Amino acid sequence: MASLAPPWPRRVRPRCSADLDQALLTKREREVLRLMALGWRTKEIAETLGISAKTVETYRARIMMKLRFDTLAGLVCFAIRAGLTSVE
Repeated sequence: MASLAPPWPRRVRPRCSADLDQALLTKREREVLRLMALGWRTKEIAETLGISAKTVETYRARIMMKLRFDTLAGLVCFAIRAGLTSVE
């Protein structure tokens, strides 16, 4: 039976440079992350960027894998720390 756990161990991410982590992402991935952090739905992101909802989901999965987050809340915190969005 396959495990549903992510391929990396669940742990608290150490404090690290958001700039360093942000360099791992493509321009499009940063844009998708920014819109997700603003609370946009997958369909809204897809329509705005002119891509399919499935492509947005693929970007989200890649972002989570690259940054080693397993929750959307973690990604939102990262986006704020990286200056992609603010809490205002």
